[in-house]
Amino acid sequence: TPRPRTALDPPRPLLAVSLTPTLSRRATGPAPTPMKLRFAPSPTGLLHAGNARIALANYLLAHRHGGAFLLRLDDTDTERNRPEYADAIAYDLRWLGVAWDEMFSQSDRLDIYAAAAERLKADGLMLEEDVARVLDVAVKDLRVQALPP
Repeated sequence: TPRPRTALDPPRPLLAVSLTPTLSRRATGPAPTPMKLRFAPSPTGLLHAGNARIALANYLLAHRHGGAFLLRLDDTDTERNRPEYADAIAYDLRWLGVAWDEMFSQSDRLDIYAAAAERLKADGLMLEEDVARVLDVAVKDLRVQALPP
């Protein structure tokens, strides 16, 4: 039986939550793949508190479990992207103590995405461009009318 608690005992946590992945507790089966968590800001503005919170949470969780933290700049909005914003985001993350294991830009991977789209199209799992364009116009018309898509 456990001994009774005294005033000198350390406080109990309010929440008893284990962050240990369930997969690592399995006795059989393949070893779990190390986790990869990412932070994907768009370099169209400066880092804000909400961005910083997510980046820090993902960084801490990944490193607590021996995973990797990736910084992926979502730079596909070519009209609003600015290199100075990308530099400022990296600077701010370093200032916060968030170090990424890998950094890349979304635009660097467009050939990978195009190849995946071609495989989907070849397998009949992707809408043809004309159908997608018609659906896009229909959704825009619904938004103008303030109706749900």
